[in-house]
Amino acid sequence: GKDPVEATRTLEVVELPEVTSFTATPSTYTPGDPAGVVLEWASTGGVSVTIHTVVGGSVSGAPLFEDSTPAAAASGTHVVFPAAATTYRVTVKNAAGDEDTADAQVQVQAPGTGIIDFSTQTPTVTAGSVVTLDWNTTGGTVYLEGMVEVPAANAPFLDVRTMGLQLLPNACSTASPLDEGCIEFSIPGGNFAFPYEGVPRTSARIYVNGFVSFDPGPGVFETFDPVGLPSTTDSYAHIAPFWSDLYIDSAWAWPETGIFGALNDLDPVDPHIILQWNRTIDPLILFLEGDATDMSFNLVAFESGSFEFRYGTMWGESGIADRQPRADGEHASIGYQNTSGTEGFMLNPGLTPVPGGLSNRTFRAERNAPPVGSLDVVVRQTTTFELCVDDGTTPVCQTLTVTVN
Repeated sequence: GKDPVEATRTLEVVELPEVTSFTATPSTYTPGDPAGVVLEWASTGGVSVTIHTVVGGSVSGAPLFEDSTPAAAASGTHVVFPAAATTYRVTVKNAAGDEDTADAQVQVQAPGTGIIDFSTQTPTVTAGSVVTLDWNTTGGTVYLEGMVEVPAANAPFLDVRTMGLQLLPNACSTASPLDEGCIEFSIPGGNFAFPYEGVPRTSARIYVNGFVSFDPGPGVFETFDPVGLPSTTDSYAHIAPFWSDLYIDSAWAWPETGIFGALNDLDPVDPHIILQWNRTIDPLILFLEGDATDMSFNLVAFESGSFEFRYGTMWGESGIADRQPRADGEHASIGYQNTSGTEGFMLNPGLTPVPGGLSNRTFRAERNAPPVGSLDVVVRQTTTFELCVDDGTTPVCQTLTVTVN
């Protein structure tokens, strides 16, 4: 007979893979949320794992995630940022090539009104520092509450006397036009409008006494007594870079003194119109003491709806009677209000001098900012800034405090 033949074979028994859980958190995602969607899985019997998107019931494209280690196959997470509703599939394989899969679906909703981020890289600074405020928002008009100081080097007082129009005041009362006058002003060119309270403005009434009105009614006769804003009684005063008892001294010939206007509609970033009160004085001081004040300032109104108060020389004579506080806002309303006088803001509450004075400083009302943007501001004391997003219902706001040490 023949010698017997023996053969041995080794049979390795491996466990079938099983995906025990696969979840997506959150199951509904808002684009722009930096947290994304966390895909999380757990399985047994696997030595490798992959995650794909699913289109038409089958995996599509290269894997979003893959790892060929038993530990990764057993459990793990992966973050995704879907732009549209997406189905994700996890696949776990064992050493024999057997596989198990599970799917998780994520819905995507349109961005709502919200603030994704409002921050600064320099939350603690020394007095007078320039700080950059950064924001990322969705779903509405973006604005900063009140007014903020911006570097005058970026937004200086502009002397437009030689490149703009001299605006001659009319008699709005029995007093001299140089004292209680106003100007019916229409923006030249026809291609520029300044939106205020959502209404495009192409004309305004400019008062010698340092404010602008969009009131379509007749001019107010006596405006020499400013009030705190907002004011339903004096709702005709809408934007006031320096509402006080001002006077254009006829002893100073044009172009030394007066009110002037210029349009810069070629600005590629934000076209604007510039109004200038130049070398105005306080008549109370004039009549009692002579020319003891000399004040020049701009209102710069941007096509976006934001506006700035830019101050040049705001001088008050010192000596026996210190008149500098008058030039810094004592007995002046500096701010703005809506056309009904029910909401507004004062840079100098109580008609008090602005701390640090006004000369060569610029203050901005950021009323219509881009959804994602930044703004350089000057911080002279610990300040809390408030950013809001308004979709026409209830504004969503967030605060940010910069500390001065």
